[in-house]
Amino acid sequence: MRLLGTRAQLVGVGDRCDTHSLFEMFTEPAREAIGRAQDEAREMGHETVQVEHLLLGLFSDQAGIPGRVFADFGLTVERVRGQVRERLGVAPSSPPEARVRFSPEAKEALRSANRIALGAPATEHMLIVIVRRGEGGACEILRALGTDPHRIRFETKKRAWPASFPGPGGRATGELRVVGSVPLESLTELDFGE
Repeated sequence: MRLLGTRAQLVGVGDRCDTHSLFEMFTEPAREAIGRAQDEAREMGHETVQVEHLLLGLFSDQAGIPGRVFADFGLTVERVRGQVRERLGVAPSSPPEARVRFSPEAKEALRSANRIALGAPATEHMLIVIVRRGEGGACEILRALGTDPHRIRFETKKRAWPASFPGPGGRATGELRVVGSVPLESLTELDFGE
């Protein structure tokens, strides 16, 4: 797997002027997952990175929240890769190395991850937006593997923002948060545009 450095420009993530700055905002594990998604697309001979490839790329963060959530649900990179290959097919030859671009859906997923992060966008933010509506190719793959995308999303959010989820007694365990000028007792109150 090729690792992308912080100065690398990700081909086709955003518009000409925001490609580099968007990529720079992500954490190192998230940048590695995005690079792995490009590698997965290239290895399958696909000309664009789809959201399904982003899901595969998240397996590169085994120590992070997505890796732990995937393990809890019995998901492995091999099983998910098999479903991606079945769903998207495998082309007989790979596209040129530098030309694997991002689909509009994959670009939007990365932008959405950036919007919901309360700091640098991380792999957990990517996973949350990939499964947020319970529809699309990545969610269909999870369902085909016997996993509910809504449960994946809930468990990921619970681990990403543990103080914002109800503990014993039904109240959030953390302190009151302010997002913008709005105080929230729980991040579950925050509308992420779903």
